[in-house]
Amino acid sequence: MGFEREKAERLRRLNDFLIRGKTINDSAEEIARDVHRKIERYLDRGAGACHLRRTDIAELVATALQHFNGIRYILNEWVVMPNHVHTIVWPMPNFLLSEIVKSWKQFTSRRAKRILGLGPQPFWQTEPYDHWIRSDEEKARIARYIRNNPVIAKLCETPEDWRWSSAYRQIL
Repeated sequence: MGFEREKAERLRRLNDFLIRGKTINDSAEEIARDVHRKIERYLDRGAGACHLRRTDIAELVATALQHFNGIRYILNEWVVMPNHVHTIVWPMPNFLLSEIVKSWKQFTSRRAKRILGLGPQPFWQTEPYDHWIRSDEEKARIARYIRNNPVIAKLCETPEDWRWSSAYRQIL
């Protein structure tokens, strides 16, 4: 069963229980969080196309993420993994998150597909997994996850060693 189908089925069951007035040890938030964790574990195992493993493609994406930082958005934490990207980003006034993500995806997709010789198939997942950060504690937890994602995936020893992240420390 796909992740989204699993989520939909669990939400349907939850709704059925609620309609019948029964209690269940699940909530929509818990279901979404559980499915998100499963997706993260799947991606961290290196599943799917890993085009971002190529240094030229990872550099393209990292550069695009940082390009309008401070102009269209504030980019807090970010990491380019071999098959996905994480960011904590706040749109500046008059800019929408959906438009920011769309511009990143369009710009990087066109160039990456040209470099890789890919056809018309999508380069990025159609819908991003976005999440509203509602507290400083939640922001700190998500930032830790983003910083440590390359370490958890066994791509490097420390977050500062991963070249395509906000944690990277350049040695001059």
